[in-house]
Amino acid sequence: MRLRFLAILAVPTAAFAQAAKPVSPQFTAEDILDITTVQVADLSADGRWAVATTAIRRDGFGNDFRRDGDPTYLRPGMVRLWVIDTRNGERRPVFTDKRNVRNARWSPDGAQLAYLQLNGDAFDVVLWNRTSASRRP
Repeated sequence: MRLRFLAILAVPTAAFAQAAKPVSPQFTAEDILDITTVQVADLSADGRWAVATTAIRRDGFGNDFRRDGDPTYLRPGMVRLWVIDTRNGERRPVFTDKRNVRNARWSPDGAQLAYLQLNGDAFDVVLWNRTSASRRP
């Protein structure tokens, strides 16, 4: 009876130990710096369209975090902006490069996306049309 009990315990333990092995034994600091962070910024009123930002940890190099709370300091926030169709998961970029943008919001009908983009020392409001993919200040 005791031997059967130990055998029953050994099977899940061996399976867990097998599953817990890392895919690659070399997890480096480079791997950590390349982890992508995704943040959903807004969802259209009908739930069909999401807008999200993506960034990697490496993008934060050079930021002066000591100045957080200083009202005269705008911390850079270089991100990619994505529009995602929630019905099929298809995503497309609003722009191809990384930009310093904030506060993306959908219009009530979900046809346009408004966001703030840093231009020099101030943020400009930019409107992006979902059907034509055109941008205008």
